[in-house]
Amino acid sequence: MIYAAACLLGESMNFKKYIKKYIKYYIFALVIALYIIMPILPARSADLLSNNAPDAPLIRVGDADAKPGEKININISLENNPGFISMILHVVYDRSVLTLTNVKDTGALGGTEQNPDFDLYPYILSWGVDTRSENYTGNDILAALEFEIKPDAPAGDYTVSVWYNESADEILNLNLKPVKFEIQNGTIHTGESPETVNPAITGITRRSDGIEIAVNGIPQSGGKIFCAVYDRQGRLSALSSGNLSSGRGIYSFSPGGAVDGFIKAFLTDFNGVPLCESRRG
Repeated sequence: MIYAAACLLGESMNFKKYIKKYIKYYIFALVIALYIIMPILPARSADLLSNNAPDAPLIRVGDADAKPGEKININISLENNPGFISMILHVVYDRSVLTLTNVKDTGALGGTEQNPDFDLYPYILSWGVDTRSENYTGNDILAALEFEIKPDAPAGDYTVSVWYNESADEILNLNLKPVKFEIQNGTIHTGESPETVNPAITGITRRSDGIEIAVNGIPQSGGKIFCAVYDRQGRLSALSSGNLSSGRGIYSFSPGGAVDGFIKAFLTDFNGVPLCESRRG
């Protein structure tokens, strides 16, 4: 009897060892199988798990490049719009660098007028049409925000973002159900202001085929160059003029004869205001 019990106990212990060993190999095989098949699962499965699916409803804030002192527009637009009748967005930006100077509603949702108090912060964009009989489903630019870059703004990237309160039902459809949008914030990249260069005639050169005048610091709007050639008695013998674009420029002309006196050159703006002058000889 004791012998039989011992045999049964031994067989039971062996069986448990077998089961444990089997389970260990089964789990190992399952892990290997999952490792093999995961890379070939349909890509759509990943999209369903992602918050950034390509067809997700999106509110996009535009990007822009600007220099200190300039004004630029940042658009607020929609993509993959599922439809809504009302929307409230809060606009946030770095007020130490950017100043909101204007907001233009494009009228995509009707004749909505935005708040003229641009000092309000965060600024609030709102659209609400109680008389609509259907959802607005357009993928349009809703508004353009005009920002001025402060003159002393350092170079860098500055975010313009919007947000809405889901719990406060700030985006609703015709059935008064909340509508969820992803948000892509925008960036304003500011570069350093170009160094101010005073207008100057940097060279007057006599060549065998004429006279060459080098100019620097020409205004952004351009300028007009005048060149006068005088003989030894100080009498005007030749006169020429031409237009130059902004920055640096070279003006060349032939006086039609030998230059035996001196040369004067003048730069003015297009209103005739003198900017600089130079003489050679």
